[in-house]
Parts: sequence; C-alpha cells; structure tokens
Amino acid sequence: MTVLIHKKGDPNDPGNWRPIPLCSTVAKLYASCLAGRITYWAVTGGAVSRSQKGFMCTEGCYEHNFTLQMALDNTRRTRR
Repeated sequence: MTVLIHKKGDPNDPGNWRPIPLCSTVAKLYASCLAGRITYWAVTGGAVSRSQKGFMCTEGCYEHNFTLQMALDNTRRTRR
C-alpha cells in the first residue's frame, strides 16, 4: 500500500506529491531478495538481451552513452 504526501506547491501537479510505501521491513526485504533472484535468473538464462544496459545493477548505461557521444561527435565533425 502506498500513501501520497503533498510536498508543496499546486496540489493538482503530480510532481508535488511524494509516494510513501507502507510495507513492513520484512516485506521490503523479501521483495528485494526476490527481485535479485529473478534478475539473476533472467540474465544467466538469456531471457534478458545483452544489449539491455539500463536498470541493471552492474553495467548501467555507460556503453550506450559512449556510443551516442561518439555518434554525436562524428556528426559534428563531418557536419552531417
């Protein structure tokens, strides 16, 4: 269960609300362990593509950011 708490500003703006989960610590710990096991299974079993970089605990998006930066630099250099 999640409760929304108003931070400040216009109450009609969704960005002015903070979600606060009302789960017990045990439930959060269980959910975290389960998510870790499912992620490990999906990565080692090949269910997740090797090109998936976002939302992964080890690699992140650095490789994709580097590739995009090189493409932008090349475009600026060649003016195409």
